[in-house]
Amino acid sequence: MKKLIGVLLVVITMVSCSKDKQCYTCTFGTSNGVTPPAKEYCGPMPATFKDASGNELQSFCTPK
Repeated sequence: MKKLIGVLLVVITMVSCSKDKQCYTCTFGTSNGVTPPAKEYCGPMPATFKDASGNELQSFCTPK
């Protein structure tokens, strides 16, 4: 029984690690004369980015 639990724990760990999120490097368009620096984003796409004023930023993301 202990061996079975150990094997299940190893299998669950391997499966959960293989579900890593896809990461992207995102660059942004100019907003109010300012171009924000590139940002690393990990998560589902498409993503919406906003500036400090709450305005949506144009973005272009490439997979890492």
